[in-house]
Amino acid sequence: MRKRESRTAGGEVVKMMVTVVDFLECAHQLPDMPWLTTKKCCNLHGHTYKVEMDIEAEGRGGIEMEDIVVDFGRVKEVLRRFDHRYLNDEFKKVKNYESRPTTAENFATLLWQEVQEILPAGTFVVGVRVWEGFKGDQSNLVTLSY
Repeated sequence: MRKRESRTAGGEVVKMMVTVVDFLECAHQLPDMPWLTTKKCCNLHGHTYKVEMDIEAEGRGGIEMEDIVVDFGRVKEVLRRFDHRYLNDEFKKVKNYESRPTTAENFATLLWQEVQEILPAGTFVVGVRVWEGFKGDQSNLVTLSY
């Protein structure tokens, strides 16, 4: 957990950030697109995705030590909606993602959007990291920062 300080008219306010980590098993297939150098991803296949999501709380009159930034359970409920699913079908259910390819980049932005919708006022997703094919040195990493 990282903490940052900022000044307000009423004194110091502490911002806190937590990182939620989860693993998801998903299948997908990419359309045959000119930018794909390997066509094997056009076949149905699956990955273990490691997801790290940084969530930061602002102000709310100052965060006391007994307060929490976010309920991890609620965040993981959103993430696990995609666990053991076919991402192509899941993308079709989300506005503005119906025709997007199921790349790791698009998956990361989709997860950011879905989690941000359930967060209370003053709480924000500030970073998302998605590892596709979590196999140590054979992983592909996508990082989004806000």
